[in-house]
Amino acid sequence: MQAKTDYLEGTTLQLDLWGDQFASLEERVASSVAEGQRKLMQELESLKRRKRALKLRLREAAHGDSQTEWRDVREDLEEAISDFRSLAVDVYDKVRKVA
Repeated sequence: MQAKTDYLEGTTLQLDLWGDQFASLEERVASSVAEGQRKLMQELESLKRRKRALKLRLREAAHGDSQTEWRDVREDLEEAISDFRSLAVDVYDKVRKVA
């Protein structure tokens, strides 16, 4: 079960680091006068909501009991986290271009 704990802790740490990046991106967007600022802020808010939802799913996964249950949950989590990362990188790139 150590692999489960390591995975959950590592992924939670990664999400926390993304949260720090989001704060920095929000500052850049807020100081920008570029067109599309509102859309970028909405995208950042959406990412923050997704991050909170992922952290909740990680906490719920931490309370699972069996190894079989963990294998089932981990696959879904990995897919959701991969999708989140892709969206986060996309938004990060958009902010860098306009700010």
